[in-house]
Amino acid sequence: MDNHAKVVVVEYTGKKLRVQQHEMVQLEQGSVRNGRIENEEAVVSKLKEIVRDLKLQDAGVTLAVPASSAVMRRSVYPMLKDKELRNRIEVDLLAREQLPFKDPVFDYVRLGPPAVNEAAAAAEGNKSKGNNKGEEEVLIFTTPLEVVDSYARLAEEAGLEPRAVELAPLSLFRLLLLTESNLPERFMLIHAELDHADLCIFENGIPVFMRQQMMPQQYVLDSDSDRVSVYGRNLTIEISRILNYYKYSISKNQEDVQHLLISSEHDWLPTLIEQINGSFDGQVQPLMLESAIANYQAVYHSYTVPIGLAMKGA
Repeated sequence: MDNHAKVVVVEYTGKKLRVQQHEMVQLEQGSVRNGRIENEEAVVSKLKEIVRDLKLQDAGVTLAVPASSAVMRRSVYPMLKDKELRNRIEVDLLAREQLPFKDPVFDYVRLGPPAVNEAAAAAEGNKSKGNNKGEEEVLIFTTPLEVVDSYARLAEEAGLEPRAVELAPLSLFRLLLLTESNLPERFMLIHAELDHADLCIFENGIPVFMRQQMMPQQYVLDSDSDRVSVYGRNLTIEISRILNYYKYSISKNQEDVQHLLISSEHDWLPTLIEQINGSFDGQVQPLMLESAIANYQAVYHSYTVPIGLAMKGA
């Protein structure tokens, strides 16, 4: 969002979606830095343009908050009802000192019974059986309250009604599920914006690594074709680093990620995919929006995150 704001309105039936309205406005330089609002008045003014143009006064909206401010972790809890589990997570978050911010807000996903370490289970024999009875693994996403409040306040002042917030990789994944019938066991989902890239690795449909990487700005001074190539080279370096980290520090069996799914400005995609393909042995492809959007247009590749957000609220 540092450079622009995008809004999409969709009609979504659960199987097929139709983009009804979409608009993007450029933000004043410096009004948002690294996802933090520096000039609320300037941003609200631009958002009001969209609200006015699309006639969205008082419309409900789901907002994307920057992944750079978020923390993702997996924890094991007793099997509890939703309200009890939420209270338990909240107590744990407030008691922990390792969060890099105060006043966290969070959401969670139940993952089912904790995975059993096979080697440990074999060594323990039958003793390990049943030890996890009544427990479940929970994936928790945490972000600072001040960030959520600042984004919600902007939406309200622009004439919208904020109903939920979400991280870009999760919005993309929602859209991806509509475009792909058979996802690979593990893949990296990449969303490349002008000033940053969100990179998230999924295993069996569950995010196991997520990072927002700020991208160098020197390419802005180059020609359009050159700047995308420079961006692509920098992105390729970051992808390589993350894939190595995943293989040797996260993957239990040092597995390689062989599939990359990329989202970006529609006129950037061919060059970015070509750049990444030059140094990656696996499969690189864009999101196949043609199979999911009834009134597909190529420009919708530039709106994948807000489309995913709009699906949440549809």
